[in-house]
Amino acid sequence: MYDNFIKILQPLVWICMIVSNELWAEVPLQNTAPLEMSGDLAEQMVAGLHHDLDRRTAAARSERRERWTRIASDEGEKEAMRRSLATILGAVDPRLPAAMETLGKPGATGPVAEGEGFVVYPVRWPVVAGVWGEGFLFEPQEEAKTSLVVLPDADELPEDIAGLATATSLRAAGIHRLAAAGCRILVVSSINRANTWSGHPEVRMTNQPHREFLYRGAYEMGRHPIGYEVQTISSAIDWIEWKSPDQNVGVMGYGEGGLVALHTAAIDTRIDATVVSGYFGPREGLWEEPIYRNVWSLLKDYGDAEVASLIAPRTLVIEPATPPTVTGPPMTEGRPHSAAPGVVPHPSLEQVQEEAARARDYYPADENAATWLQLLELGNGIPGQPATFDALAQRLGISNLGTTVGALSKTDVPMPDPEARMERQVKGWLAHTKHI
Repeated sequence: MYDNFIKILQPLVWICMIVSNELWAEVPLQNTAPLEMSGDLAEQMVAGLHHDLDRRTAAARSERRERWTRIASDEGEKEAMRRSLATILGAVDPRLPAAMETLGKPGATGPVAEGEGFVVYPVRWPVVAGVWGEGFLFEPQEEAKTSLVVLPDADELPEDIAGLATATSLRAAGIHRLAAAGCRILVVSSINRANTWSGHPEVRMTNQPHREFLYRGAYEMGRHPIGYEVQTISSAIDWIEWKSPDQNVGVMGYGEGGLVALHTAAIDTRIDATVVSGYFGPREGLWEEPIYRNVWSLLKDYGDAEVASLIAPRTLVIEPATPPTVTGPPMTEGRPHSAAPGVVPHPSLEQVQEEAARARDYYPADENAATWLQLLELGNGIPGQPATFDALAQRLGISNLGTTVGALSKTDVPMPDPEARMERQVKGWLAHTKHI
């Protein structure tokens, strides 16, 4: 019976719809007009969205200025913004107790190299359960006067920056000068942009850089690769503070390491002096950068100037070196190209100067205002200039920095395997994300 009722009702519904359409065909709905646009409407819609988002991003920059003029002069509000920044970066997990271990094979854990007044060890330190930071520790043979954490760019090996694997670079020479002057230095290994472990070999491997592959899982848990590396550096400082309390501590980073150094110093007030090289400038084009730099709600409250102002009145030295060239993800043959596009920007010196001026404007105009932020204009774009290390040494209180030191002397202790180290780091943070 129900089926028969439907069979009778269905034609009547269709007749009513046809009659209704005929009656109202010429009568537009209230507050509407005929669509008279032509061309590719989808393309025009996307262009409109871009225009609106660009407008909102520019407006956020102006709105930040109004708020931060007040925030920067109030230490209580600055501390609240540090906590907020740590939260959106995902630097929120409790760190493990401070420790530092020498790496190496049984019976071969001694230094891998020796220099003028210092030795170099491969080391690791606990961050969170199952995750270790790794790198090389330059330990003065006499009591350390101060300490420095060095962060290479994501695609640089700490061996190279430490001068252990290749010809001595400017940064390696500067590190050796500081170590010879009594500075304890930790050169850190960062998550790189390769894609060796980006996926599951029994399911699917991708061309996503390790930083992006980690980002895609972490952000859903309120975490981020930037926050993970901030935690790694703060854990190292936990050990430095335990080892040498009341000692000046610095951080120095280039490229992706500069990004992490800037944000770590903004959050961790134990850092006395910071060098940011190859990363500083306007951040309104963040949507064009690699997706692993994307941070939820960042530009609503923070540009580089605002992050920098959280460091004041502690020291920030900006070295406008040429950033690393990153034009997109690796296009690995045989892997689905699922990585997001993104380019690391190369801001002009004028743009860096403008952002630095914005940061200076936030800090009250007292006797410290002219000294907390130093912008070095060195011109040739190579990171780790001697003048940069001179400025850092001065801010850390090192008065006996030499101009040159002798070459490192390698020992018979085997060097760590960089590939195995990166596998441990990537898989350790992936396991931590899954645990969360």
